[in-house]
Amino acid sequence: MRYNLARMARRAGVRRAQVTLRPIAMPAEMKRDLLRIIRRIPQRWRTLWNERIEAVYAAGIDQLTRDDVSDDMAETLRTAEAIAATIVVEVSAEVAEWIERAEAWHRRRWVAAVQAGAKVDVFPFIDTIEHRADIQAMLERTTSLIRGLDDQARKDVAEVVWRGFTNQTPRRKVAKQIAERIGVVNSRARLIAIDQSQKIAADLTRMRQKEAGITLYRWRHSAKQNYRPHHKARDGKTYRIGEPAGDEPGMAIYCGCQGAAVLEIEDE
Repeated sequence: MRYNLARMARRAGVRRAQVTLRPIAMPAEMKRDLLRIIRRIPQRWRTLWNERIEAVYAAGIDQLTRDDVSDDMAETLRTAEAIAATIVVEVSAEVAEWIERAEAWHRRRWVAAVQAGAKVDVFPFIDTIEHRADIQAMLERTTSLIRGLDDQARKDVAEVVWRGFTNQTPRRKVAKQIAERIGVVNSRARLIAIDQSQKIAADLTRMRQKEAGITLYRWRHSAKQNYRPHHKARDGKTYRIGEPAGDEPGMAIYCGCQGAAVLEIEDE
């Protein structure tokens, strides 16, 4: 349901010409929850190596004269991929639940921010059904990255294993290489969790602002140690929603900047 927050604020007695609502940032606890969920992908591949693949690899290296050794290894890898695929489905379902919780958390924070700045209770005007497509798009974007994470782990493990077979690399050396590759996937999982939690918070803020008929926002810099100079230069400046095109707060990778809604209070 769309509503005109500026007009409602005027009717509620707000007399200032312009009101800036406090920005909404994703809490560290929710970021950690998303990281815990996504890290199940590299954790499962580490377990698959330890409990299934490593033993078959070691036996294969010891019996390379057998014609069916490579067949055993190939079958083991196919089984591992099938098991990992079920985890991807489970992780995607958990991410969907996480996004639902994030939306509910953001809704509460938005209601509180509007109440504090505009003296209006907008809870009855928020329509969660209307935004199902927006929330589904957030889920699809995140699950696509999760599938890519599993693809990377699968390819890395297979590459190391088959190269080891070809070169008759000792099990311990291959185990070290596997650990390194999975460590890279684990690091990428962390970056995905940070980036997507920030993007989803920014997407939800823009969604709420548009629903409330808000057309302006004030840039709030993330204050991160590693920042984009042009983002820091925008700190405190006011922009129209949709601008700068393609580079609003939270859109760039790992961007933690926020857009604080700006109300231009209408006269009756």
